[in-house]
Amino acid sequence: MRMMRLSVSPLAKLGVQSTEIQASPVAGMKTVLTNSGVLYVTDDGKHIIQGPMYDVSGAHPVNVTNKLLMGQLNALEKR
Repeated sequence: MRMMRLSVSPLAKLGVQSTEIQASPVAGMKTVLTNSGVLYVTDDGKHIIQGPMYDVSGAHPVNVTNKLLMGQLNALEKR
């Protein structure tokens, strides 16, 4: 998984530490794993969204935020 670049100043303004930045399922945004959970940040850093993101393109909605967090937990268990 390739790490993405994103200015940390929008996150620092909120007192949030970024631990990992990934591509988002939404064009123009990044998924940011932080010490307080998952955030979705616009590429320009002007907007931050907190909360679950759902993929509703299939037969059933998929909570992509929970899927990401479960992947992180599974990776920790394998250590």
